[in-house]
Amino acid sequence: VLMYYPNGRNLTGSNQSQTALFKAIRGSGGSLDRALPGIDGKMRFYSLRHMRTDVPGGGLYIASGIDEDIIKRLAFLPLARDLTIIAGIMLCILMYTWWFSTAFVTQRITPLLRTLQRIGAGDWRARTGLVESSGEIGAIARGVDGMAKNLEARVTAQHAAERARETSEERYRELLEQASDSIIVRHVNGELVFVNAALCQLLGYSREELLKMRITDLVEESNLRGQRLNIGESMRFESWMRYRNGHKIPVEVSTMRLRNGDVQSIQRDISERLE
Repeated sequence: VLMYYPNGRNLTGSNQSQTALFKAIRGSGGSLDRALPGIDGKMRFYSLRHMRTDVPGGGLYIASGIDEDIIKRLAFLPLARDLTIIAGIMLCILMYTWWFSTAFVTQRITPLLRTLQRIGAGDWRARTGLVESSGEIGAIARGVDGMAKNLEARVTAQHAAERARETSEERYRELLEQASDSIIVRHVNGELVFVNAALCQLLGYSREELLKMRITDLVEESNLRGQRLNIGESMRFESWMRYRNGHKIPVEVSTMRLRNGDVQSIQRDISERLE
């Protein structure tokens, strides 16, 4: 024992290697919180910790304990007293609530509850019909109706935005599909996510076959340049693409890095130009 607080009682410098306290911390692997008899034989609730040192095989064990009767006096007894007081207060509140829950209050609360249930079920047009009421119930009713009105407006705007986005995406896809040049949209890892009819005609594959392939199946990896672009950047260059039967088709490529990180490229057959 290096230190014993508050007084040594001739324990400083003593060998406690066979006590339950020392054996418990040795067997805990470094930390432990439990009730144990102390080195003076008195039961305490201990927090045991092991601190490693630079000495091989050595370490410092710290046992910090508090008597169980102190814990009961400082924690359990006040807690029991407070719980008793709280239970008494709750009983009074329940009795008062039962007495106050007359037909007048019930008639006003029921529309509020039904309106909240309808709003929770997705009926944004639900209203309480109590906005003209006075007092707290009227204020709550006006708040519930205002919340429902705001939710209805937000959901309507969200649906309109979703329809506009879907329409815009559909128009964009139609433009890509009707383009005379072949178009590819792919992930950076090479997976194809969109191809138009012109690409299918250029390479001799069906759309289903192309969407199961990677860009390296169509273009040599040394000719891929889209990964080098930052978001929004584009470049134009000449390259080669593999036809279904294996022969190469010279193409002029215009590639751009999209905002979501994908790469869009437009390939134009320049065989006749080169000839």
